[in-house]
Amino acid sequence: MTFDPTITVAAAWSAILVVVSAAIAWGALRNTVKENKERAQEAISSAQLAQDKVSDLKEELQSDRLDNARTFATKAGMEHLEKTVIGSVNEVGQRLEKRLDQMTDRLDRVIEHDSHTTPRKVRD
Repeated sequence: MTFDPTITVAAAWSAILVVVSAAIAWGALRNTVKENKERAQEAISSAQLAQDKVSDLKEELQSDRLDNARTFATKAGMEHLEKTVIGSVNEVGQRLEKRLDQMTDRLDRVIEHDSHTTPRKVRD
């Protein structure tokens, strides 16, 4: 078995074609990897922005919940206080009305009693 060191033109072209094809494939693969890395970075940036927005919305929602709770508690408290005050004022009004009716009845009796008696003379 002997080794023939001569290279034919067809073999040379085949070797060049294999090398060029490998270089093109390597370049395409490298570009694809580079594009995928860029897309991944963009996706990470978008995800970070979305996470920041979610955090901001979460804080805003918590703040709104607290404000709503304060408003509700204040409103409910004010309604209860209003009912209590109105009830107390009504009760005082009823008591005063009852007392005034009693005083009016007494004055009526005194006036009626005095009108049936003889008038007295007032000393000077």
